[in-house]
Amino acid sequence: MVRLFVPEGEGQHALARRQPGALAAQRKITSLPWKACTVAGGITGFLALVGRSRPGIFLRSVAVVAVLDLSFTACQLYGRRELNRGVFKLDGIEPAPGKLWERTRHWTEEDAALGGAGLGIFTALNPRALPGVFGWKRIIGSAVVGAAFGSLVGERMLPRFPSQLLTVLDSADTMARRTNYDRLHQNEEAKASLSRFGNFALTLYTLPVLHILRSPTAWDAAPRSGMIQRRSQQGTPGPQPTTIQQLQSIVTINVDFEKEELAGPDIEGASRTYTDDLKTRDMEAVEHYLEHLQELKKNTFHEARYVWYQLAKKERVFYDIVEDDDEKDLFRREIQLLSSVAQQLMCREAILAFHIADARKQVRQMDHSGSTAPAAPTLSDPLQSDILIDSEDQHSPQITTNQIRTVWTRQKEILAHLEQAVSHHDTFKLQSGEAADPHLQQLRQDIKYLTKNVEATGRVLREFEEQVRKAEEDAQK
Repeated sequence: MVRLFVPEGEGQHALARRQPGALAAQRKITSLPWKACTVAGGITGFLALVGRSRPGIFLRSVAVVAVLDLSFTACQLYGRRELNRGVFKLDGIEPAPGKLWERTRHWTEEDAALGGAGLGIFTALNPRALPGVFGWKRIIGSAVVGAAFGSLVGERMLPRFPSQLLTVLDSADTMARRTNYDRLHQNEEAKASLSRFGNFALTLYTLPVLHILRSPTAWDAAPRSGMIQRRSQQGTPGPQPTTIQQLQSIVTINVDFEKEELAGPDIEGASRTYTDDLKTRDMEAVEHYLEHLQELKKNTFHEARYVWYQLAKKERVFYDIVEDDDEKDLFRREIQLLSSVAQQLMCREAILAFHIADARKQVRQMDHSGSTAPAAPTLSDPLQSDILIDSEDQHSPQITTNQIRTVWTRQKEILAHLEQAVSHHDTFKLQSGEAADPHLQQLRQDIKYLTKNVEATGRVLREFEEQVRKAEEDAQK
């Protein structure tokens, strides 16, 4: 569990923002394997079309492209380090030294990439594998392909951040570099402290043409601005539509399960594989799986019922507030969150109902003496918002409390990164003409909006934590 190539002054300046969660310290390096494999795939496909493809051409292309890209990336990161040092000196900051690697308490993207690279090298050591490629290209090509595979697995297994928020953070980093490097370029004393390579990198970063191309608002301000504002207190979005027509016609609802929750006979992920056989099917395993699903479904229904009651209570208060002030806005965000949680719990129960019906069908198929008619999925009784609202429920909403706590922690972490990204602009006045940067203004609006979400989520979390505490005390009596 490590982070690789930790930059100098990480967390001390907007130029060296610490990446949130399990994201890599240098995302340019962890994205290199995918770029190399993509380019190599294009080269291999082209050579196949013209009849010049040979065994091993893909791995050889991957090795060559990866070495070239790594050389360019290393020069880019070294130049950025030199410029950051100049900005640190300009701002009177003594940066903490960079690290080749750093241990962590959680799995990271670097762990996934390193694991895949090790698997690729192990495969390359087999002389019968990977024909047509030899020498350093065999080792490097296998390592890069393995790292790309490991990154793909890590992307699916590690905690993920919404792509919109990562885009906002990347744009904030670009804006911070542009502003600070412009300040460095205008300060002769700070420029004099740069090395030759640093001066060359500064010249490249401040060229007018490249300045426009790198601007986070030059070409893509429209699709990026307001991303946080457009998202209410809801869960992580699914795959993003690629056209306006798709955006207007598709609604995606994600329901997350722990892998162990749906793991059962002839189940892979969340679907049947139909690789079993009636003669060898384990009746005891299917019945045990059925009991497990029924217990999950019962707990999910009780959890959904409690959240539904709390939502109805807050809706009563919300609609009794006449003036549309800050307090009503906070209530609005609270019920948005609870409504989203209730919806996910009900979707979760529906999925469990399907798997229960499927497990019962498997049992009937094995019981030749019984009916083979399929059983339809059944849900619990419909939730009623007008009963038990004023009564004290003894349920301990541990599942929802953990979910809300995760949302609250992630909101606070992203808010801290956004605040760090714009804090430098509040300390140092921007040059005339840049103060009205629409992207900077949008980031400040995002911070204001997300701050309210953090406050509203925290209020709901405290209420649910108090209910969990009361339920535990009642259970001990």
